[in-house]
Amino acid sequence: DVDLDVEEAAKVAEHFLPPTLTSGREKTPHTHWWFRAPGAETEKWKDTNGKMLVELRSTGCQTVVAPSVHPDGDRYLWHRGSGSSIADTSAEDLRRACRELATAVLIARHLPPVGGRHDFAMALAGYLLRPGRLDEKTVLKIMLAAWHAGGADSREAVCDLEGVVRDTTHNLEVGREVVGGPTLDEITSGMPDMLTRWWGWERV
Repeated sequence: DVDLDVEEAAKVAEHFLPPTLTSGREKTPHTHWWFRAPGAETEKWKDTNGKMLVELRSTGCQTVVAPSVHPDGDRYLWHRGSGSSIADTSAEDLRRACRELATAVLIARHLPPVGGRHDFAMALAGYLLRPGRLDEKTVLKIMLAAWHAGGADSREAVCDLEGVVRDTTHNLEVGREVVGGPTLDEITSGMPDMLTRWWGWERV
């Protein structure tokens, strides 16, 4: 069960998770995505303040489903329209998808106000695209989803993101200096360290 604990995660989950049977509550639909993934282990992705963002629940965890009713009267539901059966995937692919989703959600929840997003995008791209980390296509996918989850994906903003990711990729390829972790940490304290732990990178 991939548990989407915040609104931003539910908003962009379909960009990362394969179509499958989902469940949720009347007030928070499609917040649980169900998969058969042999060998998958429980893993949690939290915000810098400790707030749960995305949780991969496996053996040893429980999830309440229909026909139960929440103490506040909200009913639990199965959402058959998005998929009538539980999808099969590998534990590795599911973990990767959850990690990409959580990265987009973390970014979305820390989007600066209008006027500061270009510098934020440059620092993010410089941090995520460094050798041994993520490729250009994945970084653009994550950043576009983050801007969408944060309600910041105007046509102008999308064009700016595409240019930032493209130019940062080129600059790194030719050995030009780009902003990255230190600048990102100045904008959003703790984010580089959080991403480093999630992805198993060395902090640069």
